Amino acid sequence: MCRVLGYIGEPLAISKLILEPDNSLVNQSYDSDYHHMVQLAGFGLATWKKDTLTANYPFIYKGTKPPFYDRNLQSLCESHETNLLLSHIRAAYYTYEAVVHEHNCHPFIFPGFRLALAHNGWIYGFQEIRFPLLNKCRPEIIQNLEGSTDTEVIYALIMSQVDDPTKDLSVDEIIDAINKTVKIILDVQTEYNCEGISVIKLFLADSNDLLVANLGIGYNRQLNVPGDWQKLTNEELQELKSDSEKDALYLLKSPVWSLKGKNFGDYDGFKMESAADEDVRSVIISSEPLTEDFTGWSQVPFQHICFFDNNNGNPKVETKPFPFN
Repeated sequence: MCRVLGYIGEPLAISKLILEPDNSLVNQSYDSDYHHMVQLAGFGLATWKKDTLTANYPFIYKGTKPPFYDRNLQSLCESHETNLLLSHIRAAYYTYEAVVHEHNCHPFIFPGFRLALAHNGWIYGFQEIRFPLLNKCRPEIIQNLEGSTDTEVIYALIMSQVDDPTKDLSVDEIIDAINKTVKIILDVQTEYNCEGISVIKLFLADSNDLLVANLGIGYNRQLNVPGDWQKLTNEELQELKSDSEKDALYLLKSPVWSLKGKNFGDYDGFKMESAADEDVRSVIISSEPLTEDFTGWSQVPFQHICFFDNNNGNPKVETKPFPFN
């Protein structure tokens, strides 16, 4: 699957998130159990920095070159700080249907909008239901589409659920829009009899908030998916890879990781200094922990949402079951 990273907090060199940690986002791109199945199909980041000319809108960098070969990316990461970051490495299967182009690189954000989206997963039956899903979007929003990915359609659906997609949306408005979008996907899949797993791990950010929704739809289009796939041994995980159905279930129910504290940096290995909730200054969310030492990392479980807002430099963190009802 793809790899995603989000950060909110005190100013930090982008390289300390993207390049330098033991299991940095770039390292994850070439040290994957699924490398034999997927190709690197693009990299992208959106970064916000206070006290800039466009503090409410991100600087966007995208490219189809593998990130470990991208000198421009290295230079950007080493010379720029961020208060809020959303970054993504795209994976695509080795097939003639895969389109490797900057238009398909995450994060997605339409002109004039403030909310950006990156996605780790897939919508089952997307090629069959793409146009029915687009018909659920507002015309003035889908005219911004440029690529061919399911993620861009999800983004258009989410933004079609809010009255004014150009405004600074509240966390509640974002959650409500995601909830309506998942229900639309489920209804369209039911109409077209699409029975398969949809992994919907959504990472969203604007200049104030960072949010991850670890969601999905199981076989037979159910939201309550049985099975505890987080307690498997390494041997059991390897066995999963020979069973495509069980492997997809594991990917569906796998967690997203978060780390909170302050002063994330390289001192005797990359670490985040622990802090009481009232003293938290930075939060990282990632598809995998960025450090070899998992101490301090927490899981965002399946069918849960975790969100962080700036709270005047003291990020507030909350995890809770996703609404759906």
